[in-house]
Amino acid sequence: MIRRLLPMLLLASAIACSPPQQASTAEQLTLYAASTEVRLFADPIGFVFPEGVSLEQIVDRQSGALLTPDEAVAVSRSVSVTPPPDEVATCAQFWRHLFVFYGADGAPLGALAYCMECGAVFVIGPEDPGVGHEQLRYDGARLSGIVEAHGLSVEPEYPE
Repeated sequence: MIRRLLPMLLLASAIACSPPQQASTAEQLTLYAASTEVRLFADPIGFVFPEGVSLEQIVDRQSGALLTPDEAVAVSRSVSVTPPPDEVATCAQFWRHLFVFYGADGAPLGALAYCMECGAVFVIGPEDPGVGHEQLRYDGARLSGIVEAHGLSVEPEYPE
């Protein structure tokens, strides 16, 4: 009987004596879960989002690359609320890649833009977490993989 209990007692003792796990300070976001499609847009100079101008005026839906359902889910879960890299504070943020989330009616629900040079994130629309790009981080490997899968470059393109 003791032989059976001893391993369990040792395991319980090890668990009780181990330091508590640190809670993650990053809050994972899921953006625009109600979207029915997500499209990727790229602009070598960078997108500009003037106040009062809708996404429909900035991009033509049909010109964007349609993401697969798996890619769409990956993009919607690629942002977390946590301090981004230090470079964000000194970068001019060029929003060269834009993921637009569309509803069943074909209207844009919102978008996710990000700067590949510094790691800044810009959420456009009602699901903006309200913390500003200085508190957001994106999964660069995940987004870069999706951009490249659609034949687009993740490297900055500078017009001559």
